[in-house]
Amino acid sequence: MQTVTLEQLKQQVNVDTADTTYDEQLEQMADEAEALVLEYTGRELAWFTEHYGGIPLPLRRAVLLLVGDWFAYREGGRPSNLRPAEEAIAPIINRYRRLI
Repeated sequence: MQTVTLEQLKQQVNVDTADTTYDEQLEQMADEAEALVLEYTGRELAWFTEHYGGIPLPLRRAVLLLVGDWFAYREGGRPSNLRPAEEAIAPIINRYRRLI
């Protein structure tokens, strides 16, 4: 997990920073979200470091949004009228996408 901190994840999902109950789960979700975001952009983490000096804020926000959504619905029960976060982040990260 290189794009966001555990403290940022806990703030996103409203978990007290002293509570370690969900740390491992949040870190795993962040790793998955980061991989999904990077895969969608078609770029490696090193490319962003080289060209932006790190991960741009919109991509970090996308990771936080994904983790927040996955954490909220980790036991199922997503309302049918609520679209998945994976669709919602596309407009946020499209400008970083490598076009082949």
